[in-house]
Amino acid sequence: MINSDSPPSDALVPLGIVERTLYERIVPEEHFLRRLLAAIDFESFRPLLLSSYSPDMGRRPLDPVVLLKLETLARQYNLSDREVIAGARYNIAQRLFLDLSLESPLPHHTLLTYFRQRLGVERMQQIFDALVAQARRLGLVKDRLRLKDATHIIANIAVPSTIRLVAQVRDQLLEALQPFAAERVSQEEQQAEAIRLRTFDHSDQERLLQRVNHLQAVLAWADEVPQQPAFAQAARARQEKLRQALEVAHKVLADRQDPDAGDKLVSVVDPDARAGTVNKSERLSRIKGHFTLLR
Repeated sequence: MINSDSPPSDALVPLGIVERTLYERIVPEEHFLRRLLAAIDFESFRPLLLSSYSPDMGRRPLDPVVLLKLETLARQYNLSDREVIAGARYNIAQRLFLDLSLESPLPHHTLLTYFRQRLGVERMQQIFDALVAQARRLGLVKDRLRLKDATHIIANIAVPSTIRLVAQVRDQLLEALQPFAAERVSQEEQQAEAIRLRTFDHSDQERLLQRVNHLQAVLAWADEVPQQPAFAQAARARQEKLRQALEVAHKVLADRQDPDAGDKLVSVVDPDARAGTVNKSERLSRIKGHFTLLR
């Protein structure tokens, strides 16, 4: 049993007055995360969060309000635990939202998994229901928690999941193109990263549009590669890898152009996976608790 009053060596460092003033000069008042901070009283969730921790067992926990904010960022921007921690390392708007100094360490991404497990599904749902209710009262939220109506929820996740799918297809295509045009691939990878950074705080629809446009541009060039001498001279395995990547990319773009298609590709890891093969209970298990905040 450990009950130490001394702060842990990896204790979070809150924003000081000077640093906060600087951040607020950099991040405009109309920025979504500043408006979200103004709309939601995150401190009001502290008692409920702390009720999941033992007051006299183990080391002092990392501030659960900060973990809740990290979870909010992950849900809002459709980020993995690893991605949300990576983004918070340099993003000034996120540091202001988290109330953390640049001198502050960040938790390891696995701590977010333990945080969700500690709270449990029901308590996490209770917290986010209350969080969305606060934001809704100030007109900052589009309510997406109608869990009894699965069609609404499935529609909500369509765009975020497609953003990730299009990005994966683009990366797969560029990897297949690498042996034939390494310099051009490097340029396209830089363009992809520029799009990611430029659209970080944009709507999901705009983020998807930018990525689809880029994939279309890459595909227009990639379709010409099999007609080039370098392709004919390449090993058969490399040729086949590019042919398959081209086929998948064309399929994904065709699915985007035909929303009513009944045989949509949903995975580049398992190309045989189709939207129609996922049953209702599996979809509900994936989407429970999802919400979308207005930017």
